[in-house]
Amino acid sequence: MKQSSVPKAVEKVLAGAIRREMALEDFVPSKLLKLGTLIVWCNSTNMRENAMPL
Repeated sequence: MKQSSVPKAVEKVLAGAIRREMALEDFVPSKLLKLGTLIVWCNSTNMRENAMPL
């Protein structure tokens, strides 16, 4: 009985890991895009504030 429960436990652990990996594949690119946009915005704001007056 213990032999059949070990593969089920392993299957559940692997299925959970795969689900988490798939969720990260959806989550990370959108966050990177937002981060890139924020960096561009910060850089442009910083450049305007630190610009020398003409």
